Amino acid sequence: MPNKKRTQQYPAEFRTQAVQLTLTSGKFRRSVADELGVGLSTLCKWVKQHHRTPNAFEAISTISGLTTQQALEQENRRLKRELEILRQEREIVLPSRCT
Repeated sequence: MPNKKRTQQYPAEFRTQAVQLTLTSGKFRRSVADELGVGLSTLCKWVKQHHRTPNAFEAISTISGLTTQQALEQENRRLKRELEILRQEREIVLPSRCT
């Protein structure tokens, strides 16, 4: 009898909260996945599904109690923080050649 992989079913509320945390925490997806005990590919799939749904930020704002504008501003701040971290990491790896 072949071994079948059993996939774990997560409740919809858990998936929604995981996506909300991913989009608003300012943390990298890998960190959020590790903290929640889910696979990175699973979390990325949930985020992708979330972005396909219309009014994605309205769904987040309903859960978190934020207005859509506040949710967008929060996401913008998170992305700016992430961008700054990536710039700093790039500078460490590829230092400026101007001396």
